[in-house]
Amino acid sequence: MQKIRPCLIRSIIGIVALGTLYLALASFLEPWVAGGINRWYTLLFCAVYALVLFGIYRALLRMDDRAMNMLLIFCILITFLLQMSIACNMKLVPKTDLSHVIDQCIGMLEHDSLLISDVGYYGFYPNNIPVTIVVYWVFRLGRALGCTDYRMVGGIFNVLLLLITYLSANYMLKCYVSKRTQTFVMLLLLTNPVYYAYASFYYTDTVSLAFMTAGAALFAAGIRQTKKAAGAACFVAAGILLMAALKIRMTCAFLPVALAVYYLLRGKWKHLLQRFLLMLIGIGIFAVLWGGIYRVHVDFDTTDTAAPLTHWLMMGSNGETCGRFNGKDVRFTKKLKTHEEKVEKTTDKMIKRVKKNGFVGNVLLILKKELRVWSIGPHAYTTYTENVVEENIYYEIFNGRYGDFTRAFMQAQTIILLTAMTAGLFLLFRRPEENQELLLFVIYFGGGLLFYVFWEAHARHSVSFLVFLTFLTIPAVQRVFGEGKTESAWKQERGALP
Repeated sequence: MQKIRPCLIRSIIGIVALGTLYLALASFLEPWVAGGINRWYTLLFCAVYALVLFGIYRALLRMDDRAMNMLLIFCILITFLLQMSIACNMKLVPKTDLSHVIDQCIGMLEHDSLLISDVGYYGFYPNNIPVTIVVYWVFRLGRALGCTDYRMVGGIFNVLLLLITYLSANYMLKCYVSKRTQTFVMLLLLTNPVYYAYASFYYTDTVSLAFMTAGAALFAAGIRQTKKAAGAACFVAAGILLMAALKIRMTCAFLPVALAVYYLLRGKWKHLLQRFLLMLIGIGIFAVLWGGIYRVHVDFDTTDTAAPLTHWLMMGSNGETCGRFNGKDVRFTKKLKTHEEKVEKTTDKMIKRVKKNGFVGNVLLILKKELRVWSIGPHAYTTYTENVVEENIYYEIFNGRYGDFTRAFMQAQTIILLTAMTAGLFLLFRRPEENQELLLFVIYFGGGLLFYVFWEAHARHSVSFLVFLTFLTIPAVQRVFGEGKTESAWKQERGALP
């Protein structure tokens, strides 16, 4: 087993590295083959962004730890204020799932009811019940504080969640890398325009992201605690938050699964059992609490009305729509009366589609779906930001007269991020022992890549993955700063490795 384990680890890293290389190359070529993205603006922003990063690199070489701390605090504060300004001024009136969530929550407040009443929508999409309950209580808190502009309240809540996400990511980086690498990677994350475009979009992706990153940060804190009681409390709290994230968005399950696989690959059975048992206590606490909360808000049965997992697999196998969401498949599933019939008919339709696509067709479909999900760039965000209460300067930046520049910059940042991730993964493949903890995020990303081979694909789905994907640039950043084995020794001395 000792001989098999290193080969298995390298194989996982190598496969994910090749997948990321494909995404980086495809993202670079996309402005030339797809509409809606100005290729020359993209090249210009690639050059400008690369120069800015080079300037940051040169500046960090001259800074001491105190100066870098001040820079990080300043940049996080500026990011928070800018996103808060976007959320307060760009109030969304979406014509997507979020519109059902907003209308339901406002209706519950107006009728002083705790019960979700839109049985038609939530009966088919019970996966959106958790985020609706969260948003309802946020709106209710806003009303208690005297603010009934609920769209703005939701946007402010989302920005606060993004702040928690940034702080959690910063803490995890502080645990495992040097101050220079921490600062550079955080600046990569803070300058990602995706989180500015979605600043007002408080749906499952951004809401679950904060719970997931905070849970991961608590897990890292538990490892570093010298007192057993404090460490145990961190693991229990991590279990509660990760389970909450999973309830809000299913793909958050990839992180605890990746964590378990990570410990198994490193042969740390004792750590796996100790820490996961404590997390299971947290999961149990959340399950009890959630059961009570659910009964307060939901008084209808979704067993026969809910879309089964096979519905989304059927949608993901549709070669005509490139595996995207489509209303025709929704109408097909809704017509079926029972859960068993839904599973049977959607499974049959999925199998027929896979056969119809053929081997080459299925491979091309997978490549298109992966590119759509992970080549984040400018795809699809306008679907969620084009309908607003008032068209102001932020609307013009994201959707109006300056939209071409914004989309080009988003594509440029995606190209550079994926390129840095590719470089980081290949460096990790050469020397996996130098950054053993990054294997966790490689497995996590690999799980996401595998998931969207089968699932319905949408560019927005990658929003909840982006923080940990940015961590995969760490080996490349360390190489640029001349850090390597000495950096691993630095981490070992502080007991940071899990």
